[in-house]
Parts: sequence; structure tokens; C-alpha cells
Amino acid sequence: MAGAHRGRIDCADPRRLTGSLDLDSALAREPRHADAPRWDYGIGYRPKRGDERAIWVEVHPASTSSVAEVLAKLDWLRRWLPDIAIAGRGGARPPPSLLPPSGGRSGGGSRPGCAGVPP
Repeated sequence: MAGAHRGRIDCADPRRLTGSLDLDSALAREPRHADAPRWDYGIGYRPKRGDERAIWVEVHPASTSSVAEVLAKLDWLRRWLPDIAIAGRGGARPPPSLLPPSGGRSGGGSRPGCAGVPP
């Protein structure tokens, strides 16, 4: 994750964060995904119980006028993840779902929001 964006991520127990991926930059160079509505980052998170999961993050401020853009990113992610599972190690994954922005606000806030794979 870019240094400028690290401060925008808050985790009660940072030891549970297992890594990050600059998804936007990585896929911007791929012709198939260059113009796709990609998420900024993927962050690995290991809960106290259960399997490690990915949390998909947008680090820029959002507002209720950004809903269509976020839904387009969610739709793209739902199509992209199965391609990766097939090309990579495989295995079934639950579909991603939207989570409220940091601080629990569901819209109109200026804190970053994320979409994650539910437990």
C-alpha cells in the first residue's frame, strides 16, 4: 500500500493484517482491466477465528453521489475474483459484499470505505 494511504487504514489489532495489494496499479497495466472500475487496494486480514479474508478498499473520500461508481466496482470485483480463483489455487470463495465506510457511516462521510469478503 502506498505510504500516503497507510494512515487512512485503521485496525484495532494491526497484527491481524497479513499484507496488501495495490490492485489498481497492478491491473492498470493489463489491457483487459485498464479501463475497468477497479478497487484501489486489497488487504489481507486474519480474524481471531476462521479463515484469512480479503478486504477491498477505496482510500479516497466518498459521498452518496459515488454510489453508482462503488456498485460498478463491486460488480467488477464479483466477476474478477472467480477468474483469479480458477487461475490461482482455486477454491470456492463467498461473493464480496459492501461494508459501510470507516466509522460505521453508510454514506455522506469523508472516510474511506471498503468492500470485503463476508465471514
